[in-house]
Amino acid sequence: MINLTNLLPGLAGLVLLPLSSLGQLTRAGLAAPGVWYAPGADSAYYQAKTLTFVSDARALPPGLCKYTTWEITARKFAIVSYDACAHPDLASRFLTKKKLRLAKGKNAQLVDIYRGGKLVDSFEVLAISPTGIEDSKRITLKRVMPKVSVY
Repeated sequence: MINLTNLLPGLAGLVLLPLSSLGQLTRAGLAAPGVWYAPGADSAYYQAKTLTFVSDARALPPGLCKYTTWEITARKFAIVSYDACAHPDLASRFLTKKKLRLAKGKNAQLVDIYRGGKLVDSFEVLAISPTGIEDSKRITLKRVMPKVSVY
């Protein structure tokens, strides 16, 4: 993983760099924080054309109640939805096996999500940027393939 402060001392927190400036995402890079947070209700995650994930919950807006996470390990991937205000101890977790794969698109890297061996979502990586909190990162994704089935 590239340390942005080495690339742009003093400016790393102010500049949104395109993916091509940083290199490619890796499975290990995604699994390193383990959890990626996307603010918004469950339905926003499944309907939004553009999603932003952060690797540190402290980078989420204060008082945020609803958010969806990608929980990534070396071998497992889960999409989990939370409503921390209404049900702080509950999470909506889909038990169907899912796989996350990184792929090369025509002009960008893709993050593909498979369920039952079928591609159900595909996202183009638009940018990776720092959040301003320690080593926390922000990843901006654009949905390039509509969901073909319900999770």
